[in-house]
Amino acid sequence: MTSGQNTTERHQTQERAYLEIFGRMGTLIAELKNLSTTGAFLEIIQGDYIPQKGDLMRVTVPLESLGRTHSVNAEVVWGKSLGVGICFLNRQETMTKMLTRNRTQ
Repeated sequence: MTSGQNTTERHQTQERAYLEIFGRMGTLIAELKNLSTTGAFLEIIQGDYIPQKGDLMRVTVPLESLGRTHSVNAEVVWGKSLGVGICFLNRQETMTKMLTRNRTQ
Protein backbone atom coordinates (compact mmCIF):
# COMPACT_ATOMS: atom_id res chain seq x y z
CA MET A 1 0.00 0.00 0.00
CA THR A 2 1.32 3.44 -0.89
CA SER A 3 1.28 6.40 1.42
CA GLY A 4 -1.97 8.36 1.27
CA GLN A 5 -4.19 5.49 0.15
CA ASN A 6 -7.37 5.18 2.17
CA THR A 7 -8.56 1.62 2.61
CA THR A 8 -11.35 2.51 5.03
CA GLU A 9 -14.72 1.21 3.83
CA ARG A 10 -16.93 4.01 2.53
CA HIS A 11 -20.72 4.06 2.65
CA GLN A 12 -22.77 6.01 0.10
CA THR A 13 -25.31 8.43 1.56
CA GLN A 14 -27.27 11.55 0.68
CA GLU A 15 -27.69 13.23 4.07
CA ARG A 16 -27.91 17.01 4.41
CA ALA A 17 -25.03 18.52 6.39
CA TYR A 18 -24.44 21.97 7.86
CA LEU A 19 -20.85 23.22 7.95
CA GLU A 20 -19.49 25.88 10.25
CA ILE A 21 -15.94 26.87 9.25
CA PHE A 22 -13.95 27.90 12.32
CA GLY A 23 -12.93 31.55 12.00
CA ARG A 24 -15.65 32.40 9.45
CA MET A 25 -19.19 33.64 9.87
CA GLY A 26 -22.20 31.76 8.55
CA THR A 27 -23.17 28.20 7.77
CA LEU A 28 -22.72 26.28 4.53
CA ILE A 29 -25.17 23.63 3.41
CA ALA A 30 -23.74 20.48 1.89
CA GLU A 31 -24.76 16.99 0.88
CA LEU A 32 -22.88 14.16 2.53
CA LYS A 33 -22.03 11.87 -0.40
CA ASN A 34 -20.04 9.15 1.32
CA LEU A 35 -18.91 8.38 4.81
CA SER A 36 -16.33 6.21 6.56
CA THR A 37 -15.15 5.89 10.14
CA THR A 38 -12.33 8.38 9.48
CA GLY A 39 -13.87 10.95 7.14
CA ALA A 40 -16.35 11.89 4.46
CA PHE A 41 -16.89 13.45 1.06
CA LEU A 42 -19.20 16.48 0.96
CA GLU A 43 -20.56 18.54 -1.91
CA ILE A 44 -21.39 22.19 -1.16
CA ILE A 45 -24.90 23.08 -2.30
CA GLN A 46 -25.40 26.51 -0.68
CA GLY A 47 -23.15 29.15 0.82
CA ASP A 48 -20.74 31.94 -0.01
CA TYR A 49 -17.46 30.10 0.65
CA ILE A 50 -15.79 26.96 -0.66
CA PRO A 51 -13.80 25.26 2.11
CA GLN A 52 -10.07 25.05 1.44
CA LYS A 53 -7.49 22.43 2.39
CA GLY A 54 -6.58 22.93 6.04
CA ASP A 55 -9.88 24.58 7.05
CA LEU A 56 -11.25 23.32 10.34
CA MET A 57 -14.99 22.92 10.65
CA ARG A 58 -17.91 21.64 12.65
CA VAL A 59 -20.15 19.31 10.63
CA THR A 60 -23.73 18.86 11.84
CA VAL A 61 -25.96 16.19 10.32
CA PRO A 62 -29.63 16.02 11.35
CA LEU A 63 -30.60 12.33 11.34
CA GLU A 64 -34.34 12.78 10.96
CA SER A 65 -35.09 9.06 10.71
CA LEU A 66 -33.49 8.60 14.16
CA GLY A 67 -34.76 11.87 15.63
CA ARG A 68 -31.17 12.88 16.45
CA THR A 69 -28.50 15.30 15.34
CA HIS A 70 -24.85 14.30 15.07
CA SER A 71 -21.99 16.83 15.14
CA VAL A 72 -18.29 16.24 14.60
CA ASN A 73 -15.18 18.36 14.07
CA ALA A 74 -13.22 17.86 10.86
CA GLU A 75 -10.39 19.17 8.70
CA VAL A 76 -10.55 19.64 4.95
CA VAL A 77 -7.86 17.40 3.42
CA TRP A 78 -8.63 18.07 -0.26
CA GLY A 79 -11.03 19.96 -2.47
CA LYS A 80 -12.11 19.96 -6.10
CA SER A 81 -14.76 22.32 -7.42
CA LEU A 82 -17.68 22.12 -4.94
CA GLY A 83 -16.53 18.81 -3.45
CA VAL A 84 -14.38 18.48 -0.33
CA GLY A 85 -12.84 15.54 1.44
CA ILE A 86 -12.67 15.79 5.21
CA CYS A 87 -11.10 13.77 7.99
CA PHE A 88 -12.78 13.66 11.38
CA LEU A 89 -10.98 15.12 14.41
CA ASN A 90 -11.46 14.48 18.09
CA ARG A 91 -11.59 17.41 20.51
CA GLN A 92 -7.87 17.30 21.34
CA GLU A 93 -6.83 17.16 17.66
CA THR A 94 -9.12 20.10 16.90
CA MET A 95 -7.68 22.22 19.72
CA THR A 96 -4.08 21.38 18.78
CA LYS A 97 -4.66 22.30 15.13
CA MET A 98 -6.44 25.53 16.06
CA LEU A 99 -3.64 26.59 18.41
CA THR A 100 -0.95 25.66 15.87
CA ARG A 101 -2.74 27.53 13.10
CA ASN A 102 -3.18 30.65 15.26
CA ARG A 103 0.57 30.71 16.05
CA THR A 104 1.52 30.57 12.37
CA GLN A 105 -0.87 33.29 11.18
